Amino acid sequence: MSQEPKRSYLEDEIAKQVDQLDQRLDRNNWLFLVVLLVFVFVTIYFVTNIFGSQELTLDQASQQAELLERIEALESRVEVLEGGQE
Repeated sequence: MSQEPKRSYLEDEIAKQVDQLDQRLDRNNWLFLVVLLVFVFVTIYFVTNIFGSQELTLDQASQQAELLERIEALESRVEVLEGGQE
């Protein structure tokens, strides 16, 4: 009979220690997860700004050149049409 209370006390103490360990791990895992997510988003932000902006700038420059060519072509057509009506 004396073994039964000791065993119960020991089991309670082990359960208490396991619960405390779980609580500490839960808190640390949440913090780790949040830090990891922030790191991933910051990394993606910098990668898209560094590499994406160069490609976007080149694409915008080519589109702007095409647009200027179309404007010049339309202006020359307008001049031809205005010259034909006079």
